[in-house]
Amino acid sequence: MRIKGILAVLWAAVFLLLAGCGGAQPETELFSLLLKEREPDTAGEQEAKVILLTHSATAYSTTQKIAGRFKMRLEERSDGGFLVETFPDDTLGHVNDSDKPLLNGTVEMRIGPAATETMEAMLWATTLSDASLEEIDGLLREGEVRRMLEEECEERGIKLLAVFPAHYRVLTSNEKIMDETDFSKLQIRIYSSNAMEGAYWQSLGAQTKLYDIHQVYSALQQGLVNSQENTLPLIVSNSIERLQKYLIHTNHKIYFDCMLVGGEFYDSLSGEEQQILKETAEEMVDYARETDERELYSCTEVLSESGIETVELSDELLLRMRETGGPVVEAALRARAGDEKIDRLLKALRGE
Repeated sequence: MRIKGILAVLWAAVFLLLAGCGGAQPETELFSLLLKEREPDTAGEQEAKVILLTHSATAYSTTQKIAGRFKMRLEERSDGGFLVETFPDDTLGHVNDSDKPLLNGTVEMRIGPAATETMEAMLWATTLSDASLEEIDGLLREGEVRRMLEEECEERGIKLLAVFPAHYRVLTSNEKIMDETDFSKLQIRIYSSNAMEGAYWQSLGAQTKLYDIHQVYSALQQGLVNSQENTLPLIVSNSIERLQKYLIHTNHKIYFDCMLVGGEFYDSLSGEEQQILKETAEEMVDYARETDERELYSCTEVLSESGIETVELSDELLLRMRETGGPVVEAALRARAGDEKIDRLLKALRGE
């Protein structure tokens, strides 16, 4: 209050000084300071654009490390123009509802799967073709498959900023798989009731049961199933290796995350802000690859120390799995997405 009173007196003095000098602007240090005090600090009034970034992994996961690095880099590159808050463990929306929070503005960004038909089909890339993981990553970075993902996201009102490197999904089991007939020994947990999951394993001769990831350990412990399939990080983080004898490199399916932003929020940004957002997200792809390599190495060490036996399937058996399960998966995808889209994807995937 005392400062405001002093300022009022000083302003009165300045007013009288101006009046006495015929309105001439006095070039004094006091006058300059007073003008600075009165003028609004426009730079200070510009509020940072807040981004709520959510994902399904734990607070100790590689995904959270990527989210943390993205936060640091975006805030740094935008000079405080963006403020990122991260929320792991599906805090602001379950992965299966990934579109909804982005569309209704509950969150601005998400790391997770893109809920599109092309994404669903690409998860089966190694069953639909003999493409390597490196080749698949190349298709996800640029080219026809990437364009298909971007087009479908935009149709849903979402912007695809980046696609992270893919992981193989592998099988763990208490039954050793050496040839085709061994699949009939499996009672395998599947995570989805869609037309592909159960049909694929059943085509190989296995029985299937549906359980959420949080139920897998109990289902194995109680003997309700004797096998399951997942990525190495999820196998280790859920301690599944404690209840399984074999780690079998089926590599029948992959998993990859995307970095997504709500279309309405993205469109509200200036061209410069959009560019910073895109470049920072793309920068995370290389960081994700480096982090993934360290995590996969760590997971391999944990699995080795657990005593679980690793089984490498022969090229002949992998081929027969594709020949048996591939047509089943492809038929289900065609029924869901239509021939035109699946033909377009398969052509790109198979390099035709």
